[in-house]
Amino acid sequence: MTQRTQEFSYHGSKPIRADRFLQQQLKGFSMANVRQLLGSGAILHNGHGCKKGTLLKQGESLLWPDMPNLSTLPIPNAKIPLSIAFEDEALLIAEKPSGLPTYPLSPLQTETLANALIAYHSCFQGVGNSPLEAGCVHRLDIKTSGLVVAAKSQKNYQRCRSLWQSGKVLKTYMALVQGNLESKIEIDQPLARHKTEKSRMVVVEPTTRPRDYRGPVLKAYTKIAPQQHYADFTLVKVCITTGIMHQIRLHLSSCGHPIVGEDLYNQPHANKPTWQRYFLHAAHIKLPHPQTNAMLEVASSLPTELDDFLQQLR
Repeated sequence: MTQRTQEFSYHGSKPIRADRFLQQQLKGFSMANVRQLLGSGAILHNGHGCKKGTLLKQGESLLWPDMPNLSTLPIPNAKIPLSIAFEDEALLIAEKPSGLPTYPLSPLQTETLANALIAYHSCFQGVGNSPLEAGCVHRLDIKTSGLVVAAKSQKNYQRCRSLWQSGKVLKTYMALVQGNLESKIEIDQPLARHKTEKSRMVVVEPTTRPRDYRGPVLKAYTKIAPQQHYADFTLVKVCITTGIMHQIRLHLSSCGHPIVGEDLYNQPHANKPTWQRYFLHAAHIKLPHPQTNAMLEVASSLPTELDDFLQQLR
């Protein structure tokens, strides 16, 4: 990664906060990104780490030693292996491993699927609602593996997003859950963000009070079908057409069959595997192709560590 020292000089007539000025200079940085950068001590003012509330006067400068090259966002990273399940002129469908974020939350992050996509081909640059998405039409949780769709142009990205929002994309996951699930179940429970914890979602029941959650109430529909029974677990197929944050994890937990390895909505199981991931894999996706409208289906096998764990249970 090419690095250089960058100086940002302020020429305004009125004093300005350092965080506000720096956000004006750094394309693609949100205010949260800028404050994170300032908090790291990477930005200097008069030879010392600059604080977010520092007031800059006309003629003063901020210095960023060892600034990475931000001309391409996300920053390309060819060291991340890219497993391609499908590719044509419009789309690439990658197999994301557990432990790898889908795309960065900060322009300085380099260890995500999006960084690998940018390194693979420049067509993903700038595609999405944010330049950091690199064409990724949806995302998987860090501890979830499986198929992720990336569009190679903004036009195809918008078409794919429309397919997602209209419920025309069928996503199928394989999950290992606790307990013995005897028959198929369908869960129609809307979700909303937790009132105080940003990383959590909540099920919105008819008796749930608006003060117990924040933001909009989102429809979420999940179909669950048992595939194989083990002593304390059930391997299930999970189908969704909606894609709400934590939908599968929370729906399965709410019905009494939490996902093995899931630790936000579930207490650890005595037979919890040693690996740090969820037993949740995006195994199949079916959608109309954004250019031809022909039905496209792509499948992905269980990763080795999940398959090995099932072998141990048999």
